[in-house]
Amino acid sequence: RFEGDLNGTFTIDGRGARVPELDLHATGRLSPSAMFGAELPSLSFDATLAGERLTLTAQGQINDLQLDRLAINERATGRLDADFDLAGSLVSVSAPITPDSFEGRLTASIRDANPFGVAIRRADVAVSYDDRLARVEALQISGDSLDIKASGPLSMGDHQSDFTYTAQLSRLEDLSELVGH
Repeated sequence: RFEGDLNGTFTIDGRGARVPELDLHATGRLSPSAMFGAELPSLSFDATLAGERLTLTAQGQINDLQLDRLAINERATGRLDADFDLAGSLVSVSAPITPDSFEGRLTASIRDANPFGVAIRRADVAVSYDDRLARVEALQISGDSLDIKASGPLSMGDHQSDFTYTAQLSRLEDLSELVGH
C-alpha cells in the first residue's frame, strides 16, 4: 500500500531536541518518483516546523493515484491524474487535529479520473480554509454524464454559508456507486 521509489534532492536544516523548541526547515524537489503506487513526475515542497507549528507548500503532478490505497473509506475506488499547488499550516503537531487546528489553500486540476466509478474528464478546484470556513473560489467538474459548477463559502462553524452550485446529470445510474446504491 505504501511502497514507493523517491528520487530527488532534499535539504534539511534545524536545531532543537524536542517539539516545543524545534526549528526545522526542509525543501525538496522530486524528479520521476513513485509513492502509494502513483507516479510523481514532479513535486517540489518547502516545509517548516517552528515550535509546534508546521507550515507546508507543495506543487507538483501526480499520475495514476489509486484512491483505495489512500482511503479510510473502503468504498473509495478509482484513480486520478492531477496537477496541484497547496499551502497550509497545522497549528500544533502535538495536539489533536480539529477543524480549528489547520488552515490552507489548494488549487488542483484533475483529469481522466473515475472516483467511485464516476467518469470525470476534468475537474478544477480552488479552495481555501481557515477559521472553520471553506472558501470555494471555483469548482468545476466535467464528465461523461455530469457537469457541476460551484462556488462560495461553506461554514464549519459560526460563519454564514453562501455556497451555490449547478449540476447537470444526464445518467443518474452512473452515480449509483457514488451514493452507495
